[in-house]
Parts: sequence; C-alpha cells; structure tokens
Amino acid sequence: MIKEVKIQDKQTLFDIAVKYFGNADAVFDVIANNNVDFSMKLSAGQILNLNDIEIVRNDLITYFNNKIPATDVENNEFSAGYSIGFSLGFNS
Repeated sequence: MIKEVKIQDKQTLFDIAVKYFGNADAVFDVIANNNVDFSMKLSAGQILNLNDIEIVRNDLITYFNNKIPATDVENNEFSAGYSIGFSLGFNS
C-alpha cells in the first residue's frame, strides 16, 4: 500500500524516513520511490509516496506521531549563542 505524505517546512528525506519508518536507512526506499536524490532540497507542500517497508523502531514512530521533525536548517538560523562544542582544527 502506498501512502502519500505532504512535506512540511524544513523537512528532509531523513526526517521522513525516521518519522514514518523509525529508521534512517529507509531513506533509500523513499529516494527510490520518488525520483529524488540526497542533494534535493524538499519543498513544503511537496508530496512523497511511501511504500510499506519494514518498520524497525515502533518507539520512534510513536514518538514522532504528533511531531514534525524538520532538520533542514541553515547555519544562520541558529541563535547567536549556539555552539556545537568542538573545533575541527582546520584553521590552526
């Protein structure tokens, strides 16, 4: 059975995979079934078709049931006080 999912603002393919399948690896099925690739930025309102695949973590599905994961943020969207907490050391 195919389920249509409407993309919300700032959602990524990985957000969809985790929300609906409880598994980031499901991103490969989402990509294969929707003629998209990793580099494609999703648009709010875009429709993706999700096939039935094995759900790996029902607890994640339950957790995200009333939540919308949206992890596609730009660096300038973080607050000024946000710090990742480590340095890559490229500019030493």
